[in-house]
Amino acid sequence: MLRYKTVALDSMLVGKKKQTANEIMAPVAQVIQKEAAGGWKFENMYDMPILIKPGCFGKLFGKPGDIIYYYMMVFSQEA
Repeated sequence: MLRYKTVALDSMLVGKKKQTANEIMAPVAQVIQKEAAGGWKFENMYDMPILIKPGCFGKLFGKPGDIIYYYMMVFSQEA
């Protein structure tokens, strides 16, 4: 039986003009390597929309809230 866990990337990946794709993607590789060291197998990555509800003033002025996208990495491990 497998068990699963998710890990959200802390921030958006940002690159510079002269960086390679591998350099820009290094934070993703670091998370995969860290989880693999703990016995977790990388399964997939998804972008997840998260609704951030408005605060008191936002509600007062009819603000619907903000949608922020996070990248969610899914890992599995034998139970």
